[in-house]
Amino acid sequence: GAPWVSRAGRHVALQPTRPASDAADVAIYLVDLLTNAATSLTDSMPGNQIAPRWTPDGQTVLFSSDAGGSWNIWSVPASGGRPQMRVRLDAGSPVFFDVSRPDGRLVIQITNPEGSDDLWEAALDTGLTHRITNTPRAKSQPRVSPDGQLIAFTATSDSSGVSTAVVMPRAGGSAREVVAPAMIPGYASTPGRVFPAQAHADGWSVDGRFLLVYWKVDAPAISTSGEVQQVLYPGDIY
Repeated sequence: GAPWVSRAGRHVALQPTRPASDAADVAIYLVDLLTNAATSLTDSMPGNQIAPRWTPDGQTVLFSSDAGGSWNIWSVPASGGRPQMRVRLDAGSPVFFDVSRPDGRLVIQITNPEGSDDLWEAALDTGLTHRITNTPRAKSQPRVSPDGQLIAFTATSDSSGVSTAVVMPRAGGSAREVVAPAMIPGYASTPGRVFPAQAHADGWSVDGRFLLVYWKVDAPAISTSGEVQQVLYPGDIY
């Protein structure tokens, strides 16, 4: 699950599920796409390791782990070695994040004391530097554009369960919907009803011109129920 390809394109970091008899449910593995060889990077760690991401130089894999009882961000050399905690968060739930390629800084999804999720920026070995978002809607799946200027994420309403794909400047400012359920073909065919629907920001193209979004609508009258991938151009937003 959750494969993440290195910038050079040869290796993939991912989190396959371990057998229940192992010390943890999830670990980080590295797969060589030329030889198909798979190497565990975190078998020595207790707890779970999820959400691998590469540092910009392609030498290190960052990941989220609950080793020690709380969730923090760790790193391990792609060549193998001892994992190290890099951003201490002491979070009570899994932490998801992305890495800005130009400067190596992190955009992290953190659950606030009031229960909602917001995005924060952090630096390795320094910790959180500032809060990027501060609104009631939960934010998840942050994706930093290749030039480091924009953040795409999924915003979810707690009351309706409806999710939208959103893009905003990383430096702060207004967030704008790229795909909302009302834009999905057939979604508005039943006026007055709000079905659980999700439009998720999933990743950027290499050149940053396109955003990959998938959507799902749980309604029998809508022909697009199930996951559909759509490539959208966000360039007219900012």
